[in-house]
Amino acid sequence: MNKFFNTREVIGRYLRDTREEKGISLYKVSKSSGLRFETIKAIESGEKNYSMDSLLAYIGAIDVYFFFSPKELEPGDKLKDIIGE
Repeated sequence: MNKFFNTREVIGRYLRDTREEKGISLYKVSKSSGLRFETIKAIESGEKNYSMDSLLAYIGAIDVYFFFSPKELEPGDKLKDIIGE
């Protein structure tokens, strides 16, 4: 099994749950992002390797942020304190 498959599933589940909690339909995501329904379903199910552009379009359509943080972060740490801003 591809080691990234579970990661895609977790990301997809989070995005789908967030979209549903916000009451955003698949149709609205499609119209806002320019993505086809098949691509949206693939992102939400984690079933295939989608492009970064598709992921960013989806994230923009449901109005959430996407960021990375160092592995050294502990619960409660603030990223700005670690990077010195």
